[in-house]
Amino acid sequence: MGFTLSELSEILKVRDGGGVPCHRVLSLTEEKLHSLEEQIKELRRTQRYMKELVREWRVKLGRTKTGAKAMLLHSLADRPNGLPNSRGNFRRRKRS
Repeated sequence: MGFTLSELSEILKVRDGGGVPCHRVLSLTEEKLHSLEEQIKELRRTQRYMKELVREWRVKLGRTKTGAKAMLLHSLADRPNGLPNSRGNFRRRKRS
């Protein structure tokens, strides 16, 4: 479920102390579900962005002479504001 060691420690301490951590477990799980939903939305935005890039780059390569540079990566700096910023979409994500 993705519980951290710290979260598991907290839950087990309550349980071992005679408490009932069920509400906390539910709360943590709801938070993780919300976070997962946000990550999925971001991944879908990135997927749409990359599909658009692939379409554009296929056209660009089709117009580029064999052996010539198409400058695909350079074209990322010239992206219109209608598409997500490439640097934001390709940043490494923190692991939780």
